[in-house]
Amino acid sequence: MKVIFLYGAPASGKLTIGKKLAEKTGIPLFHNHLTFDLAEVLYEPFTKPFNEYCAKLRLGVFEEAKLVHQDLIFTFFYISPDDNNFVNKVIHIVGESNVKFIKIEASSDTLLDRVDNKDRAKYSKINSKSVLTRYLKENNWSESIEETDSLIISTDNLTPDEAVQRIIEEYDL
Repeated sequence: MKVIFLYGAPASGKLTIGKKLAEKTGIPLFHNHLTFDLAEVLYEPFTKPFNEYCAKLRLGVFEEAKLVHQDLIFTFFYISPDDNNFVNKVIHIVGESNVKFIKIEASSDTLLDRVDNKDRAKYSKINSKSVLTRYLKENNWSESIEETDSLIISTDNLTPDEAVQRIIEEYDL
């Protein structure tokens, strides 16, 4: 099994690219908001119990996918160093050579231009410029995942289709 692990700041294009990549490759998309929506039923968003439950759900999906030999495309907003433990657990489950890390980047101006897109609201995503501005100031979104070889794709000037094509070519999908 392999995991195509798309990560980056809110509104960078992870889900858009993930959906298109799934369409082109036939690899199922497991986006992080699937677990957010479930965890919100039980916990206040972004509290410690919420984050721990999301991680538990996600890791469980990776374990099951490995058992049934199912590749996955996964979206995630990585914050260093808080998420290093989760990333290491994914690597442990899937195997280091089977996780393909792709950092999706965009400038702050691009992120702010995209954040109020109405499609974001259906997944309870950040959809306010003021909230995104605060998140960008509070968290280090520019960090790549430590000790990994991440393909870096800037979506400032690439279309989602062009980004997908780069991923397909880089990883021979």
